[in-house]
Amino acid sequence: FGLSPEYISPKYRGVPTGNCIVAMAQTLQRRYKLPKWEALLKTVDFLVIDEAHISDFNFILESDLFTSKFILGVTATPQRSGKQRQLGLDYGALVLGTPSRTLREQGHLVGCRYFVVDAPDLSKVERDGKTGDYKPTPLFEMFNNPQRYDGVVAEYLRLAKGKSAICYCVNQTHAILTCEEFVKAGVRAKYLVSGMSGDEGKELMIRTRSLTGKRDDIIEELRSGRIDVIVNAGILVAGFDYPALQCVLLDLGTLSLTKYLQMVGRSVRGCEGKKEALVLDFGGNIARHGRYEDDREWAVWHNESGGGVALTKECPKEETDSEGKRGCGKLIAIGYSRCPFCDFRFTTEAELREAHLTELIDGVFRWRDMTPTQLMAYAELNGKGKYWVFNQIWMGSKDNGEFRKAMRELGYKNGFIYRLQEQYESKKRKRYNTDEPKG
Repeated sequence: FGLSPEYISPKYRGVPTGNCIVAMAQTLQRRYKLPKWEALLKTVDFLVIDEAHISDFNFILESDLFTSKFILGVTATPQRSGKQRQLGLDYGALVLGTPSRTLREQGHLVGCRYFVVDAPDLSKVERDGKTGDYKPTPLFEMFNNPQRYDGVVAEYLRLAKGKSAICYCVNQTHAILTCEEFVKAGVRAKYLVSGMSGDEGKELMIRTRSLTGKRDDIIEELRSGRIDVIVNAGILVAGFDYPALQCVLLDLGTLSLTKYLQMVGRSVRGCEGKKEALVLDFGGNIARHGRYEDDREWAVWHNESGGGVALTKECPKEETDSEGKRGCGKLIAIGYSRCPFCDFRFTTEAELREAHLTELIDGVFRWRDMTPTQLMAYAELNGKGKYWVFNQIWMGSKDNGEFRKAMRELGYKNGFIYRLQEQYESKKRKRYNTDEPKG
């Protein structure tokens, strides 16, 4: 294409001179504030971010290096969750790619056969407010027992024996222990982890050193057929490409649709002779998120309380807020009290409610002149309870029939109204028709 690409290697410290630069986010993050690198990045006109749903490139998006530059984020799962940075803060439009059903029809993807295995009850597992997913430690406790280790191995042998597979676990300890169980059962398996700290973690890795190795070597063993299963925790999720992979085992639960689709997606790539992929779910993920090929709604704004597409609102371009700022017209998540782009201040629910109540009263400040609805609005504005309203209606009504009619106007049922009426009558609560009630 007429480009002269250069790869920024962690081991090479030179500043690139070509017109196309390729870099890992982590390598770039360690250098981008250095004067020479900052100057280089400011000359870049077009930034492409692969796996854009991951937050690794937030550091550069939050800087001023690419202000007014063109940014293209590419991902099969354009969604974030929890307190992760909203995609809508960095991307002004979402361009949908070809649906997975169509890709399957075209032969680029294969279909899945799903097997749901008894999953632990995760309803009480604590959630991480930042990621929106389960917290790893309490999740590990749900999966770390002999019955579940035995079950994972037994189901693999029953449904996918001899097939190339990736097993996804809760954490590194879980991955190592699961790999041990595979090997004990005669399955050719190795585990892949980033490395464990602490005495117990180091001892575990020393004890099982024969079951692991360098990442590239283990992957090559899977590709060449020397092993059948790689057990890992979060490493071979996004970006790993082995089209011949036949099976994934989800030995974990996740609330993240993105993570679920990325894990299953490792097995659905098409290749010669491959007709289907097997998905063995031990964490209730299929019930939680549906099948890989299901149609889904994507958006650049997510619901921060739990994930999924968020309701949105437009920053009003033709309005001015209480501070004199005019809106910008951009679409933002409905939960924002201020526009993240122009700082337009939205009227709060409490302010809207107060304005509505004030409008209801509409300058009427004598209780005897107020309708039942206005009385209720006055009470809310002035911190008075609903029984204060009932008292005013009783004292201002001519008879029981008028009292009941006024109470029905407020939406109360006859049963409650008659009980209240009997209470007032038993206490001989007075009425007055012409004099203004005294507080």
